[in-house]
Amino acid sequence: MRNTFEYGERSFDRILLDPICSGLGLRPRLRHGVTLPELRKFAEYQRKLLSAAHSILRPGGTLVYSTCTLSCLLYT
Repeated sequence: MRNTFEYGERSFDRILLDPICSGLGLRPRLRHGVTLPELRKFAEYQRKLLSAAHSILRPGGTLVYSTCTLSCLLYT
């Protein structure tokens, strides 16, 4: 995964990561029926974002991972 912004490794003391999620935890549910392949794609994308965030976090830094639905991580 490559982004537009280039940061050196270990550039940040604190990172707040709010990745895209499946929305399964939202009420009312506007979308019904998420497939397993879709959940796996969310999980893969979240993992890539987490890895990218970790690579720019300084040792001893704080990474806050905030998302509305963690179920994507279970379907890998």
